[in-house]
Amino acid sequence: MRSSQRAKGQLPPSTLTERLMTIQEVAEYLRVSSATVRRWTRSALLVSYRPGGRYGRVLFSEKQVRDFLIHGRRSQESRQATEPRQTKISGAA
Repeated sequence: MRSSQRAKGQLPPSTLTERLMTIQEVAEYLRVSSATVRRWTRSALLVSYRPGGRYGRVLFSEKQVRDFLIHGRRSQESRQATEPRQTKISGAA
């Protein structure tokens, strides 16, 4: 899995006060199958979290799911929360 796809281990601080949803809850909310939610997660359209590690439960922020429903893609805020930061190395040619 790509690091931009899932935040491993820790939930971002913004999600700690939000309601978290399971795959089944997201599927019902969006009126799609759970397989579709998994596919969107694998393709990085939906941000998911596994706070228990690799075998932990997959969870979604309700706010990010709503943003996905409204915009049809990941919000800028959710991309910044999950994408690794790039740093420039000085002296590299």
